[in-house]
Amino acid sequence: ATPCDARATVTTFGAMGYIPSRTGVRLVRVTAVEGSWPFFGKISTSPAGVWPQLQSARVALVDPAFLTALGASVGDTLALGALRVPIIGTVDHVPGDVGIATAFGPRVFIPGALVPETGLLGFGARAEYDTYLRLPAGAEVEAAYAEAVKLLDRAGRKHLIHPNAAARQKSRLAKLKAKVV
Repeated sequence: ATPCDARATVTTFGAMGYIPSRTGVRLVRVTAVEGSWPFFGKISTSPAGVWPQLQSARVALVDPAFLTALGASVGDTLALGALRVPIIGTVDHVPGDVGIATAFGPRVFIPGALVPETGLLGFGARAEYDTYLRLPAGAEVEAAYAEAVKLLDRAGRKHLIHPNAAARQKSRLAKLKAKVV
């Protein structure tokens, strides 16, 4: 098996979110995070620095648009299905996010461990499950790819990874760096 420096799992699904003490409901895009995602770039939040709490606490971070739409504020309780958690801040920027994802609805970020408590991903529910692996410097990408495909096949999971993805990304970054310098 090829070791990885870090692993993160991101589960994304649509749900109705609301604030129990207020009227109104919003269709939201739930992003449930486990691990140190994202591997590159930094998520900016208000208040600053609250993103790491998603790894250790029963909390939520939301798009500012969600708070505005429901007349809510940081500190209110968010309801997603059977889950109730306090909103500890807003997410102002996610690396690589071009805004298309927010067209579905405001984003709500929760710890991945809390997804079962929502009760929303039963039979027939639609969700995306993404796993990210960061390989150590000098790792053999082809060997890591082959190992990942074997693990996914054994688990009966569909995989959309490509053996040359890391090499292509490295090439793109080198070209970008050459243009900047």
